[in-house]
Amino acid sequence: RFWLVLSGEVEVFKRSGYGGMADRTPWGLPVNALGPGQYFGEHAIITGEPRWATVIASDTVRCLSI
Repeated sequence: RFWLVLSGEVEVFKRSGYGGMADRTPWGLPVNALGPGQYFGEHAIITGEPRWATVIASDTVRCLSI
């Protein structure tokens, strides 16, 4: 799925591949924060590959999903 953030903020996490404390959180290392007008999920749609990041809402978020 492709997601467009309409309001609020989400955080993007990616696993380091080293595990343990190297990832700092259960979802991996924080690599980005996205706000209104920004999007995620495009990589999987374009390539057909599995997702490579975890995206979690930082607060109340409204998104458009395609």
